[in-house]
Amino acid sequence: MPAYAQRRLNVALACAAILSLGIWPRTSGSALLAADSVLQPATLSVPARQPLELTLRLPNGESWSAVNVGRFIVREQGLQRSVEPPIAATRDTLSLSFDKAGYALVALDVGPASEKDRRDSWRRTTHCTKLFVHITGEGEKNSGQNPGLTAKVGSRIELLPLMDPTQLAPGADLPVRAYFDGDKVVGGEVTALAPDGTSSTVVTDSVGATHFRMGSAGRWTIRFTHVSEGETYVAEMLFDVNESPPAPQPAPPSGSKKEEK
Repeated sequence: MPAYAQRRLNVALACAAILSLGIWPRTSGSALLAADSVLQPATLSVPARQPLELTLRLPNGESWSAVNVGRFIVREQGLQRSVEPPIAATRDTLSLSFDKAGYALVALDVGPASEKDRRDSWRRTTHCTKLFVHITGEGEKNSGQNPGLTAKVGSRIELLPLMDPTQLAPGADLPVRAYFDGDKVVGGEVTALAPDGTSSTVVTDSVGATHFRMGSAGRWTIRFTHVSEGETYVAEMLFDVNESPPAPQPAPPSGSKKEEK
């Protein structure tokens, strides 16, 4: 067998061995760009008190019952609550519901099952996904602004929108900031995936920020990938841009919110 053919065979055998062992893969940035989001919603608009189906899509197919869930929260109407994934679940889906109309943030931090149940398992996560969900129903016009949508969650890797993405219309700019271990990441690559499947990648500035033009209505994904000590970490946020911007909401009674540091 020629030497180049033997090398290809060796690589194929090594990849097969890794998959058979169920090792959490360190995916390259280009592969992550093409990959599905870790947390996939059936929709980002759901009536109040109706279930929102969420599907877990991890690199090695781990289920809710196996994966290390470092943080799973919902922010709505100025309140934050934790979500407990189904311990005995064998499926890769679960349902969430929301009591009141308005907008909510769903944030999930996950990592490999090998890091589960450790004292600092909340830090042993590699993926942070944020969903911005529109809850329809009575009282929506009076729901007010939700400052929790643009406040940090505290994930090991995180993308923070510097303005409310639920209030954007086509043609608007969305500024974001990238964090890792609580610090702003300078020179980090952030990618926007547009509704038509095209993508654009930019680099964060001296304060870890950058911005994207929302060129069309539909589902947008903003993704930040960072490599530290040989491990790949991914933060992403999913939201819909509507053809017409939502009606302006009354400001919260506490006054304007300070920018996240």
